[in-house]
Amino acid sequence: MAITYGKNYGRPTLDLNFAENKSLIDSVTGRNLITFSRSQSGKEATYVGSDGLIKYAGADEPRFDYDPVSGVCKGLLIEEQRTNLWNYSDDPTFVSFGGSVSPYSELAPDGNYTASVFVPNAAADSTDRILFIPRSNTLSTQQVVTFYVKTTYSYLAFFANGNSNQSNVTVNVGINLLTNSVYQTTVANGIYTSSSITDMANGYKRISITYQTDGGFGGKQPGIIVSDTQFTIVGNPGRAVDQTANYTTDGIKSLAIWGVQLETGSFPTSYIPTKGSTVTRNADEASITGTNFSSWYNQSEGTIFSESQIEFALSIPNKFPNIYRSGTFPNRLWVLYLLNVINYLQIGADAFANFVGIFSSSPQTFKVAQALSNSDLTYSASKDGATPKTGSLSKSITNTTSIAIGNNDGAVKRIARLTYWPTRLPDLELQQLTK
Repeated sequence: MAITYGKNYGRPTLDLNFAENKSLIDSVTGRNLITFSRSQSGKEATYVGSDGLIKYAGADEPRFDYDPVSGVCKGLLIEEQRTNLWNYSDDPTFVSFGGSVSPYSELAPDGNYTASVFVPNAAADSTDRILFIPRSNTLSTQQVVTFYVKTTYSYLAFFANGNSNQSNVTVNVGINLLTNSVYQTTVANGIYTSSSITDMANGYKRISITYQTDGGFGGKQPGIIVSDTQFTIVGNPGRAVDQTANYTTDGIKSLAIWGVQLETGSFPTSYIPTKGSTVTRNADEASITGTNFSSWYNQSEGTIFSESQIEFALSIPNKFPNIYRSGTFPNRLWVLYLLNVINYLQIGADAFANFVGIFSSSPQTFKVAQALSNSDLTYSASKDGATPKTGSLSKSITNTTSIAIGNNDGAVKRIARLTYWPTRLPDLELQQLTK
C-alpha cells in the first residue's frame, strides 16, 4: 500500500491491517474494535495456515487465510453460511473398479493420514475408476463439488449423473493437471458452469466443479478416471472415455483423494469436514458498532480504502466493504457491488456510478478507495489506480452508525486491509492509494 501516515494522506483514524498483523487489532489505537462471531459446534470452519496445510478454527475464531504455495497471508476470511451435503468428506468411503483403493494410507491436505489412495490396473480400460459413495439425498439445483487430489498422472476426468439412467443426464469434465485447465466437457440434459483447479501444499490440487444435473447425484455414483495421456470423453459416467490407446495407466501410479464436499450454490467455499452426516458452517460476522465506530468515523466527510480478494464473484451482488445507516437496505452507503460483468458504487439509494473494471469468476485481488463529502455532496471512487469515477449526492448522508466488514453473501472474501481517513481525500490521492 502507498504511504499511510505520510504527508500525502495524513493520519487515518482506523487502520485494520489484517494480512500483515494476522489479528483484528486496529493499528491506530492498538485496540480490537471489531465484534467478530461465528457460532459452531465442532471443526466445521477451516482455513489454510502459513505452512500450506488446512487448519481447523474454533467458535468465534477469526480465520486468517494463507496462500498454500507462497505462504503469504491473504487476510481475514469472510464466508457465508454453507452446508457440506456429502456425508463422508475424508472417511474411507470410496469404491474402485479396475483397481484397488486403500483408505487412510496417505497424508491429507490437513497433515493427517486420512486420504485414500486409488491405483488403477495396468493397461486399464475406461471402466477403471474410483467412485464416491453416493449421498442419500439428491439435488436438482446448481451445486459445487470440491475434492483434493494428488497424483503423478497428467489427466483426470470427473463424471456425474443425475438419475438411474446414466446415459440421459451426465456432466463430464476433462482436466489437464499439468496446466490446471479444463480441456473438454460433455453434458447431456445438465448444466456445466465452471471449474477451478488450484495448487495446494504437498503436491495436492483442489478441484471444484460447478454444475447442475436433474436429481443431483441420484442413481449412480460420481467418480474420477486418471490417465497418462489426454483422452476423449464420449459419454456415460463410469464408461466416460474412448477405448483407444489414448487412455493409459500403468498399474503403479496412484491417485490420493480427500475432502469431498458438495454445496448448493454457484461457487465453492472452504472445506467443511463431515463424518457420517451433513455439516453446516455458519457465517462469519464482523462489525464495528457503538463508540468503537463513532470514535473514528466522521459524519461530514471521509475516505475508505480496502485491499481484498474476491473469489468466484459471479452474478450475485457482493458487497464489500459496507458502511450503513440505521435501518435496512437501501439505506447503505459506500457499497461496492461486484457483478459478473460490471461494477457499481452505490451511495445510499440516491446515486449510482458506473464503476471500474470487469470481475470474472476467478479469484481477483484488488484495491479500492472511496470518498465522499456532505458539504459539497460529491463522491469519488478508484480501483487499482484507475482514474476515479465521480458523482453527486442528492442529499447529505447522515446517521451512519456502524460498519459490517465483508458482508457474508455472494462470494468468498479475504480482506487484507481496511483503512479510513476522516477527510475527503482528493481524487489524485485515491488513484495513488490504489496503485
